[in-house]
Amino acid sequence: MSTENLYNQEAIEKLKKIIDQTDIGILTTYPRDSDYIHAVPMSRQEVDEEGNIYL
Repeated sequence: MSTENLYNQEAIEKLKKIIDQTDIGILTTYPRDSDYIHAVPMSRQEVDEEGNIYL
């Protein structure tokens, strides 16, 4: 993984490239009132021109 800082359109293009290679991801939260994490598998649907990811 790169540690290079990217900005604006260059960063969006890299994000889109990475997301296009990923079908399933896991959204994980750790609620304050729980001893356990909560994980939900999610499938990406679209990445728009501004880099917003729709699940």
